[in-house]
Order: sequence, then structure tokens, then C-alpha cells
Amino acid sequence: MKNIFIIISILFFISDNSFGENMTEITLKIKNKEYEAVLYDNSSARELIKNFPISITMSDLHGNEKYYNFSKIFPTSSENVGNVNKGDIMLFGDNCLVIFYKSFSTHYRYTKLGYIKNLEDLENSLGKGDINIIFILK
Repeated sequence: MKNIFIIISILFFISDNSFGENMTEITLKIKNKEYEAVLYDNSSARELIKNFPISITMSDLHGNEKYYNFSKIFPTSSENVGNVNKGDIMLFGDNCLVIFYKSFSTHYRYTKLGYIKNLEDLENSLGKGDINIIFILK
């Protein structure tokens, strides 16, 4: 009985956190540049996509990330990611969208949403201070 529970738990985790073929391609427009990104097939990313296209003003935090607090709550499956990579798109808590433009190690928990594929000049595009970013489906 214990083995069945473990197998069902693993299957549920895989179905809700699939990082495979069912990823959704999106475009982020930052100033005059477009960045290609993919969102994972999980409940958090699917809920975010329901709001597309969106145009939000994201604020800077710690000189390594941009964030935006939605008024709505998203489903989460947060985990201690250990390391954040430049280009990661994640959810902090249940309503804070975060885009990272520098890599670093962390002890914070995030729900993985996706990542930006073309990282060239990302840090300069995001710049300092608040920045408007448009998220659209490809």
C-alpha cells in the first residue's frame, strides 16, 4: 500500500510540474527588445497565462531581480530552489511574479514558472528602477 501511495504521489508531482514537451512559448517585450521565453506546464503558469496579454510595471529588488505583486492569488508548488539562474521566471509566495537578471544562490522558496531563452543584454534591458514589461503568447 505504501508503494502505491508513493507512485501516485510521484505521478501527481510530474503531472503538475511537467517541464517537458508541454511548455508554452511566450514573448516578453522590454523597451524595444523582445525576449523569447517558455513557461512550464504547471498550474501556476497556466493560471498566469489566463491573464495574457499583460503589461505590468516591475520594480527592482536587490539589483538582481524585477518583481510585480498581483492582486490575485496563484496556485503554488514552491520549493527551495537553491540556485537562481539568470532568466528564471518564478513566483514568490502566491502572488509575486519575479524575473531574475543575475544568477545567485538562495535559501528562499519559489514556484518555477519558466525561463527566458535569449539572455543577451537582459540585465541592461531591465535596467535600474521600475520597468514596463509586456507578456504575450507566441
